[in-house]
Amino acid sequence: MISLGNEIYANVWAPESLVSDIHIGKLKGHKKGIVDGSFLNKAPYFVTIDEENTINFWDMVTLMNVQTIVSPQKFKVEGLFVLENEIFWAYGRRFFQFDALNVDEDEAGGMKSEEDYPLCAYINYYQLSVFVVKKTEVRMYDVAKGQLYSLHTNLFGDDSAKAEITKLKIDKRHRKAYVSNNRGEIFVINCQNGIMMKNVTQYLEDRKNIKRNN
Repeated sequence: MISLGNEIYANVWAPESLVSDIHIGKLKGHKKGIVDGSFLNKAPYFVTIDEENTINFWDMVTLMNVQTIVSPQKFKVEGLFVLENEIFWAYGRRFFQFDALNVDEDEAGGMKSEEDYPLCAYINYYQLSVFVVKKTEVRMYDVAKGQLYSLHTNLFGDDSAKAEITKLKIDKRHRKAYVSNNRGEIFVINCQNGIMMKNVTQYLEDRKNIKRNN
C-alpha cells in the first residue's frame, strides 16, 4: 500500500505484516511535492507525478526509481489516470498521454503546437470514457483500451467553423454535457453520440421575448 500527500516522498506500507513492521520504506527521488500516484496494471511498478510534472517509475520489489521523465511543459497537474494497457494520462489544465512500455521524453503526449493542447478532460463514469476537449473538437476515448472511439468536430451546427469551444461541463448523470463557445452560446449535447440536443442561449432569448410580449 502506498500513501502520499504533498511530500517529496511516498510511504510504502505492508498491512499484512506485524504491527511493528507495517512501514517498509519510502519512494524518494522527487524534488517537489508529489501530486498523485498509481500502480501500473500488469507490472510491479508504481508511477508518481510531482508539482513540476516530473514523472518517476518505481520498482515495488526494490523500491528503487527505475526511470524519470521530465515534462517539457509546465502546467498545474491534477492527477494521473492509468488504463489497462499500460497507457496513462497526466491531466490538469493540459493533458498528456504516456505509454509506460515505450516512453520517449521528446514524444511524450504527442502534442507539438499550442493548438493541440486540450482545454480540459473529463471522465464520464456512465459511458466509461474520457472526454478530451479542444478548441474545435471533442474526442472520446475508451477507458479500458485507451483508444479513440469517437470524434466530434461539428458541435455547433453548420456555422461551427466560426466558433471555438471555450468550456465543457458534464451533468451529474453523465448523459449530457453543456458546451460553450467564444460567441457566447451554450449548447447541450448527447454524451453518447455528440449530437446537439438544445441551444440553451436561444431558449433564454425566446423566454425574454415572451416576457416582453406579455
